[in-house]
Amino acid sequence: VGVPMVMPGLDQALYREAEERRDRQQRREEEAWAMTRQQCRPRVSRASRQLCQGRLERELREAFERAGCPPGPPPGARPGSEGPYVPRSRISCVLEAFGLLSGADGDSDFCHQLGMLLDREGSDFVSCDRLLGFLVRALDLDDVDCRGG
Repeated sequence: VGVPMVMPGLDQALYREAEERRDRQQRREEEAWAMTRQQCRPRVSRASRQLCQGRLERELREAFERAGCPPGPPPGARPGSEGPYVPRSRISCVLEAFGLLSGADGDSDFCHQLGMLLDREGSDFVSCDRLLGFLVRALDLDDVDCRGG
């Protein structure tokens, strides 16, 4: 009883063909996944975006109030500054009242870094408007990333 002979190079050709089929299948699956993500993504009109930003601003101001932040500009603020504001060291209170903190170990480091980022002038205060601007930009960037832009 003999072992059947395989044509020389046939095993490599079959292997390459199997690899190509696997690669094509993987590409089809990735394309289908990308299409599904795009179809599931909500489309927001400009008017809806403005309504969402208005709600975000209102809820953020309420979070500043719940955290006990004064309504006016911080002491020694430059003219045109608006409140409410929070001492940079207490930004976690506002973020907690707003529902953005998870209670994880890294929250204090995150709050410290965010406070430093938002207090460009070194005044030791973060205004509601500055935090709102940061959140709106973050949402806009997330929307651009979701669209593949």
